[in-house]
Amino acid sequence: MSDMIITNVKVIPSKNFKITVDALSHQIFKVTLKGKEKKDGTVFESRKKGVVSEFRIFNLTSKDITLSEFDRAILNASIAEQLSGNEYTTPEIIYHHLGGGHNLGKEIKNAIMESLENLAAIRIHINMADAQKKLGYGEHREKSIFTGYLLPTETLAVKVNGQTTTAIRFLRRGIIFSVSDMKNQILTCDKKLLEAPIRHTERGIALNHYLLRRISEIIGSHNPDSKASPLKNTITFEDLYKNCNLENLNRKQQSNVKNLVTTILEFFVEQKLINRFKFDIRKRGKIHGIIIEFAEK
Repeated sequence: MSDMIITNVKVIPSKNFKITVDALSHQIFKVTLKGKEKKDGTVFESRKKGVVSEFRIFNLTSKDITLSEFDRAILNASIAEQLSGNEYTTPEIIYHHLGGGHNLGKEIKNAIMESLENLAAIRIHINMADAQKKLGYGEHREKSIFTGYLLPTETLAVKVNGQTTTAIRFLRRGIIFSVSDMKNQILTCDKKLLEAPIRHTERGIALNHYLLRRISEIIGSHNPDSKASPLKNTITFEDLYKNCNLENLNRKQQSNVKNLVTTILEFFVEQKLINRFKFDIRKRGKIHGIIIEFAEK
């Protein structure tokens, strides 16, 4: 953290929440990288047309990092703050943005700070020449190779209303922000949809964000103006566990997750995001996934 104390920091509250839904985001927020490790990967920009982008992801720290849905929630909240014109944010603002109210506990604050540090330490190099040529992404841009950090920030001390607190300064746009914006693949949602009546722990935030993201993607794909093929209206628990880093749960833990999911989905019904939902139950009573119903536009 910088020793410099910045005073008179102003933050404009973001009215909406932003969700990046580009192929690169889907690919990397399941990755585990050992210290100083780099991995190569391929992003399918369009499976139907066989369009791919090759990328390389670097962990510039000496510690192991697993990117999960919680990190994606932190990144999307930060993007929303940047789009509101803010140069700075704080863990308290991010937590409130993600539906956590105004009382930030030590454990969740540490989780937010660790996530921000990890996002600032992950660097990605992606070649989008094929996608630009065949799909028209950024067709007027000369550059087709993009390199950058997930969220370039620095941590420093700021004075707000006479009190010194930790703040995060956005240095520039992150690579996910830039690529998603170029491809017009950033969804806008009502921030209230992140305020499900659950404990906003790291797990609660990840589940609320995951379900909002997946349902928003599904609904958006059924919009007549959407260029993408309509997505199935089923969300599998296998995918939910993997994205939210909740694998290898025992029966009691799985039951607790199901209860959280039920509360969040009932909240989405109350907020009229969806009409109803039901669990897809297979052999021996095992829950395979969630089937959602919504009003198509």
